[in-house]
Amino acid sequence: MRKLLIKFKDRLTSSYWFFPSTLFFMALVGALLTLNLDFNHKKEIGNFLKNVFFLKELSLSTVRTYLGTLVGAVITVVGVVFSLTILTVSTASSQFGPRILNNFMRDRGNQVTLGVYTSTFVYASTILICLYEDPELAFVPYLSIFVSYLLALSCIGFLIYYIHHIPNSLRIESIVYKIATQTIDMIDKKFPEEERLKNMDVLDSPKKVEEYKELESNLSFETYSNSVGYVQAIDLEGITSWAKDEDIQLCLNQRPGDFSNGRVVLARASVELSNKQRQELNEFYAYGEGRTLPQNLMYLFSQLIEVAVRALSPGINDPITAMSCIDWMEAALLKMIDKDTKYSVIRDENSVARVLIRPLCTEEIFEHLNKGLSQYVATSYSTSMHWMSSLNRMHLAAKSSGQRKAIEHCARILYSSCRDTVSVQSELHKMHRVFQAFSDLGVEHRSGTTNPIQ
Repeated sequence: MRKLLIKFKDRLTSSYWFFPSTLFFMALVGALLTLNLDFNHKKEIGNFLKNVFFLKELSLSTVRTYLGTLVGAVITVVGVVFSLTILTVSTASSQFGPRILNNFMRDRGNQVTLGVYTSTFVYASTILICLYEDPELAFVPYLSIFVSYLLALSCIGFLIYYIHHIPNSLRIESIVYKIATQTIDMIDKKFPEEERLKNMDVLDSPKKVEEYKELESNLSFETYSNSVGYVQAIDLEGITSWAKDEDIQLCLNQRPGDFSNGRVVLARASVELSNKQRQELNEFYAYGEGRTLPQNLMYLFSQLIEVAVRALSPGINDPITAMSCIDWMEAALLKMIDKDTKYSVIRDENSVARVLIRPLCTEEIFEHLNKGLSQYVATSYSTSMHWMSSLNRMHLAAKSSGQRKAIEHCARILYSSCRDTVSVQSELHKMHRVFQAFSDLGVEHRSGTTNPIQ
């Protein structure tokens, strides 16, 4: 059940219908409520508003004209706002990449602006159709008119905000900053620590790591996934409770963001699972058509890589944007280096280890950067030097031999790619001097001599 809640929450926050629909129903209920107050306390409310807000005596025809004008104006602006939103989404998808589209879909400013305009239309329309022509029943709903006036003012405010927000949201600096801050925030609460389970033990000492390896060595029975798609969420609390009930220990092989082809190893267990148990274990995983943000740190790094790669394409040729992406990736990776934990164990109430997890580590991120970034960065000398300098600084900050080796491998791949693309010898020499800062590497220069890296 929890996996569905995680997945459903992500769909709600990345949709354009949730906030407008919520505000739609709030406006409908609010209109009926203010009309009821106006009808039952028309003298008190009318006298109060006329005395405090200097409202004049309003006729029914004046109220109808005002509300009709407001409804027509609001629905016209709604069409403009909707058109601008679709244009923004289309531009972002084509220029910055399809994965960036999700960030615009999650933009709370766009969602709330649409919601305010649709709710104003619903509120004013409801008030309009409830006005009576019968002299015995006719009354001027002063409270409802005053609320509709406040909503009209809020529409003007949101229109001013929206006109500013749309071009600002298309600035590449804003896009990169938003993705980078999400990445840094997620590192602080990365999977599985973000689940905040009471009995989770993060293994941050050599003694605890040895305990993990000893536990893992006893889990030799593999169970396979029977679903196809990307893992979007995992119900760790449910898995732990299920493992305790079945008296099983598990080591999870799949993480959020991984793809399942229906035959990958889902987990390794302490005993061989029955077909029923395999099916039950699969129920704790939520699969979908693509990668999503919840529990998936690598997805954010992929977005930064995509922006950088597109910026370096021949059609755009914008190394400044690529270097900006590298700067933010360096900030995120430095934080990842400081907080890197390779293993986590979730225990039951009796302190028995039930679920073993190997979360995303720095080495895997650098391997991902090698695959997606190095060959494209090598096409631009300035960007290559910037990335090499960043790798040098991260190498100095590395806290483990595994982290240092991953950074050195990334630097080696970059330098090897640059030897094939950089044609100016002086530029290659400059890059080689930066590369020499890494230890225990030997690189053959294009001239044929070997330059040992001390």
